[in-house]
Formats: sequence, C-alpha cells, structure tokens
Amino acid sequence: MLISGETPLSRIVDIDQLLTKQGKDTKFTNFIIGNAVEEKTGFIGKADILSDIERKAKQNGIVAIAGGLRGGKSSLLKVTSSHLIDAGNAQSSSAIYCASFSRKDKVAEMARDITDDRKRKIGKKNKKIGQVITFDEIETVGESAFPDFVDLIKTLRSAGNIVILNVIGDLNCDGNVSLELPEKDKKRLLTTVGNSIVVNRLFTDEETRQLVSGGKSPLFSPALIDYLANEAGGHPLLGALLAGTMFSVLRKLKTGELQLNQIMPEFAEEIHGYLKRGGQFSEPTDCVMERGFNPLTWEYSEKFKRQPDEKIYRNMLPRVSSTFFKNWLIEYLAKRP
Repeated sequence: MLISGETPLSRIVDIDQLLTKQGKDTKFTNFIIGNAVEEKTGFIGKADILSDIERKAKQNGIVAIAGGLRGGKSSLLKVTSSHLIDAGNAQSSSAIYCASFSRKDKVAEMARDITDDRKRKIGKKNKKIGQVITFDEIETVGESAFPDFVDLIKTLRSAGNIVILNVIGDLNCDGNVSLELPEKDKKRLLTTVGNSIVVNRLFTDEETRQLVSGGKSPLFSPALIDYLANEAGGHPLLGALLAGTMFSVLRKLKTGELQLNQIMPEFAEEIHGYLKRGGQFSEPTDCVMERGFNPLTWEYSEKFKRQPDEKIYRNMLPRVSSTFFKNWLIEYLAKRP
C-alpha cells in the first residue's frame, strides 16, 4: 500500500526522533482496539456528549445514543452508567447485550433476569432509586420481539430506572437500511424515546491527539503524534489501531528486529491488512451508502422521502483526511458490486 507525502518516518536517523523517554521505557500500552472501554479512567474526551446523555437520562428516564458501529457507543454506555451511579441517580447497573434476544420468549427471559439482578444488587436499599439499565445493539432484537421489548423498557422506566439504549443510524429517517432498525420499529421506539436522542460523534482533533499520545506522558514525539492524529481521521478505533501498531513496530526497531528503512512498509502493511480483513468499516460504509451518501464526496442522492441526518452518517466513518482510510475506501468501493 502506497502512502503519499512526507511522514515523520520518512527521514528519521534514530528512534529518539519518534519515541519519548516514556515511550522507550514503556513495554506495554493500553490502546484498546475494537472493544468497549470498561473503566471510566480509560475513557477519553466526549465530555459534551456524556453531559447530554446524563441530562436527558435524568430528565426523561430514557435516552437513545444514535451512531455507527465501532464509534464508541458501548463505551459511552459504560461510562454514563458509572457517572449516574457516582452522582446518586442510580444504585447499580445492569448491562444487556441484545443480540441474543431475537424471540418474544427471550425478551420475557431478559425481563426476569433484570428483576433478579435488581433484587441481588439493591435488596433492602432505598428502592426509590433504581438502576441504570443499558441495552447495547438494540437493532439486533428480532422484529417479532420488538413490540415486547419496547413495552419492557417502558415498564423499566416507570419503575424508576434509567434506561439507555444504543442504536445504529437515524431514528427519524424513513426507509429500511440493513444495519438499522426496520422503519416500523423506529416509530415504536420514538413513541417512547421522543426527542431524548443523543448523536455520538467522532473525536475532535485534541481528543484524537490525546488518544494516540498514549497517556498523560506521551509515548511518541510531537511530530509523530500529529501524523497519527491526522491519519486517525477522528475515529477512536482507527486512532487506537494506528497508535498501537506504531508502538509495536517501533519496539521491533529498538530490539533490532527491524531496520529504519523497514518501519514504514511494516507499519503500512499491518494497518492495511487489518482494514482489509477486519470488516470494521465495511458495514458502516455500506450503511452510509444505503442512506444515499457518497462517503468520498458526501453528496446526497435523494433516495428517501426525508433526507437523513448527515452528521449521524458522517460520524460512522473516519474523515477522508486519513490517507489509510481513504485508500482503503477507494479500494473497497471499487470492489463493491
């Protein structure tokens, strides 16, 4: 894979130009690639989004986080739960992954599990304060089970719990798209959620720099941080992948497994290989295109009665300022039927 333009790797003389002292002394990093951030101390940025979720959750008892795959929605669920408990708005949390609830009987089973979990965690505590209950990937709930699922979240909210949902795409847009909820289920959900919807977003430039730096004591030189941040295109998954792979490659340089002129080819091959085999951006790209957007130009073809919310779909993919992502995207689009 060809990378155009100058990079901090183009004319390096030694590793001191790429790693800080902290980077040279560190053996292992905590870049989380593809998984949700479990601890709030490891969560980066998005303070405005967290604040909006918490405000709407406290006001309405329910909130839906809209966005694309691998953009950090699951991490937002976990961190928001912790914040609400710390603030005394909930006594404990229950996290539900919806992919296994495809039938009505499974939703009934889910309801029993939540009740049992509440009894275990709250017991004889102040029962006026409920739990924060999060539902991840609700678009995977089966169509036949969805009416019962909506009734369940209404019941949970009425019982004094806070309910937070993750959902792919634009709830307010008509028309069916493969990754999103069917249109009739969106309408059912909207009757319950109303306007209590928060749109997940990509990282700002500063948040991206914070991510790829590797912590309060940066691992990489300023020039390398700038390069990685630009290549991340604001996407947390791609940023963590780039930084984690770069650190691994530079460790090989330090141990003598690689020579200076092998760094960029090794780095590019690792990243491109992951993008090609991982499928982390192919599904969101397909979703964006089904909605009528061209992910290279962001022109919109009037495919639906109502134009979807462009910011939701833009936030599904890295910015095309990322050379790695743009090259992958061009190649992927060329291969699509």
